[in-house]
Amino acid sequence: MKRSYGILLLAGGALLAVLASGFTFFSILLYVLVGLWVGSYLWALANLWGIHITAQRKSGLATVGEIAESDLHISNRSPLPKALLEVRDMDGLPGQLAGTIINLPPYQDIRYQVRKPLSKRGVYQLGPALAVASDPFGLFRLERSFPGVAEVTVYPSSVELPHFRLFESDGFHLGAHHQLSHNVTPAMSSVREYSYGDSLRHIHWPSTARTSKFMVKEFESELRNEVWMVLDMHQDVQVGPEIDNTEETSVSIAVSIMNKFFGMGISVGLVAQGDQYYLLSPQDSPAAHEELMSTLAVIRAEGKTPLSALLGQAHPVLTSTSNLVIITPSSNVSWVHSLGALLGRGGQIAVVLVDAHSFGAPRGSGQARNLLQGRNTLYYVVRQGDDLSSALNYRAAIDEMGAGINE
Repeated sequence: MKRSYGILLLAGGALLAVLASGFTFFSILLYVLVGLWVGSYLWALANLWGIHITAQRKSGLATVGEIAESDLHISNRSPLPKALLEVRDMDGLPGQLAGTIINLPPYQDIRYQVRKPLSKRGVYQLGPALAVASDPFGLFRLERSFPGVAEVTVYPSSVELPHFRLFESDGFHLGAHHQLSHNVTPAMSSVREYSYGDSLRHIHWPSTARTSKFMVKEFESELRNEVWMVLDMHQDVQVGPEIDNTEETSVSIAVSIMNKFFGMGISVGLVAQGDQYYLLSPQDSPAAHEELMSTLAVIRAEGKTPLSALLGQAHPVLTSTSNLVIITPSSNVSWVHSLGALLGRGGQIAVVLVDAHSFGAPRGSGQARNLLQGRNTLYYVVRQGDDLSSALNYRAAIDEMGAGINE
């Protein structure tokens, strides 16, 4: 369009020259410029006239790395041929534009398949299809869209993590493990002498009759294996380009770890502060897995709550046996000091440090690694371009902790 404005400016100058001098040259130049401007617009307009596009697309669920496809049926319903007509679809997906240039005779149609890789998680609209026409001089570029869209939810990519662990025993109980409970449960553990404040409903009458003392029942509750993932979605600690950045890497790590534990029959929950506050209690059902996947597909690193504050918010929901996986690219180590209130619990804590320096930030995770090592807290380091299966290898993490860090 800038060229068309340039032609108009030249035409305006030629008009002023004609009025000022009356030279025939300027009159001819004026006619040529106006004719070029009008003819170019009519060319582009005619190239769109009679074009009709229908599309067939697949909606639903997909995963980063898969290919989105759109089958286009392009018809020319006019008596004019179409030359150098650009056809595009799925412009809403991140990445380069996908389409083709076609020449179409009168009253003819063709089919074309648009394929575009799904490079970023999220919810996207596929469509509408676009026809873009321009003139030979590039003065005008006219677009026309055609009805019909489909919605696709793109789940984050994940990898198998055969060697990821929380600690030597994985932090999980090998069999049924029980603790005393003040609540009534199906399993009675023992009886003891009545103490003031015990509920009279818990009196065990056979033992009372045998000992001539009031005896009450003690119940036991099964400790369930569970993992809480704390995902740092603070906007100020994220770095990197649109796709290969700390945000997308952190989410891929979270999904990979989640899938590992779900495969082991372990309940997984999520705490994160991104575009909103997310708190999903640990569960191990297919519905819970689907809910977590859907959440991690749409969560955005737009949070204003630093990780140290997020850990404080999460503390009340953690049980004494909750295992914790913290995923963060933060180079601010104030959150490490917040771990003190969590380390005295019975569960294990593992930290995944997404090294921001490798993504272009001035500082990396070296200071956090030193502090975590001093606390004997297991940590993993993931750098830009790393294979997650290798980076999240327990043996490699132990070797790095043993080597010491000074950055």
